[in-house]
Amino acid sequence: MQIVRGYEMSSRIAVTRSLFILFASLSLARSGLSAADSAFWIEEEISQYFHPLYIQKQFYDTDQIVLHEDDPHSPRQRFSREDLEQVLLSPIYRFPTTSHAPSEISRIGDRSITGYTPRERKEAFALEESSQSQAKGHSLTAEEKEALRQKISREMPIRNDKYVDEAEGLALVSKPAQDILSTFLKFDDYDIFPVVKNYLKHAEQLSEHYIRSNHTRSADELIGELRSNNILPLPPDVYYQYSRVQIQKPDFFHTLRFEVKRTEETVSRGEGNRTETFENLPTLRVFWAIDPYFNDHSLFGRYGIFVNSGYLQLQPYINAEGEIFDGPGGFPGPDQFITMINYHIYIKFDPSVPQNDVSGYLPRARETTIGNFIENMVVFLRNN
Repeated sequence: MQIVRGYEMSSRIAVTRSLFILFASLSLARSGLSAADSAFWIEEEISQYFHPLYIQKQFYDTDQIVLHEDDPHSPRQRFSREDLEQVLLSPIYRFPTTSHAPSEISRIGDRSITGYTPRERKEAFALEESSQSQAKGHSLTAEEKEALRQKISREMPIRNDKYVDEAEGLALVSKPAQDILSTFLKFDDYDIFPVVKNYLKHAEQLSEHYIRSNHTRSADELIGELRSNNILPLPPDVYYQYSRVQIQKPDFFHTLRFEVKRTEETVSRGEGNRTETFENLPTLRVFWAIDPYFNDHSLFGRYGIFVNSGYLQLQPYINAEGEIFDGPGGFPGPDQFITMINYHIYIKFDPSVPQNDVSGYLPRARETTIGNFIENMVVFLRNN
């Protein structure tokens, strides 16, 4: 593992759910057996319409987090490094505008309503830039690129989805990443088992305001369905979960697919010509989305919700002195585990279900509800 350091001179309502929904989970299936090729697709799909990392990037660039600085609907919030380290606060940010998910663009079928995804605009720009450069015989100038960018924006608008809540949060937990992941998924390697046995314990720690336990089906039933449709055996690091959850008024159930990815990545901090780079940081991410196979399933189908996607990112924490808290035998630094959790969620309830129409709530109320729920989940991850 290499650390590169130096100064480069050149250059929240009744909404959103549970990124940690499985603490309300009522059935979970897991297979540790190898399987025929089954592509991991969730990360690629959500990258088409998710906002890029916002809070974590701001924290590493500026050593603080400032939210709602120019938002007239929400009070300005400032979080220092000490706030995070002393577990005083966990910043939660609800994005004021969102794009439509590809599945919603397909379902609605009217671009005047849904607009386009950021990925579609980016790809259209790249294609047109290449075409114009070839026709002109030279690369486009900065002015020509800006004109093209404005043209693409007019022709391919991104329409805000008022029924969506997309949010990002950041927290520090003094545990190894793998332990946090295991708590999040609540599995033992190479086992298939229901988490119903843990439900009562979880319900005691989480507000009943968010969880309702009826409409349950056993993990064995879900396993049987996966097996009968040749979805089992699952590849390593793929999980399925069926659950019904209530978050304040919205009430929904669905079958989620989870995909875990392990990588080593580079993290930079600082701005301008004063940057510091840390290479090969071990990174764990778990991505999830509603599996479209189960959308209209008679037993494990989707109701009251259109989209529930997100990811949980886990990386060793880097303090102000550049020490990496990756535990004994890890990077040079304290023999202590502190993991930075970044969670990103995107949820769209079905507004045709009366109690699930959240569009009339004020943005601040929607963010508050998201924040309260995620705070409960962070406490759960810290204490279990």
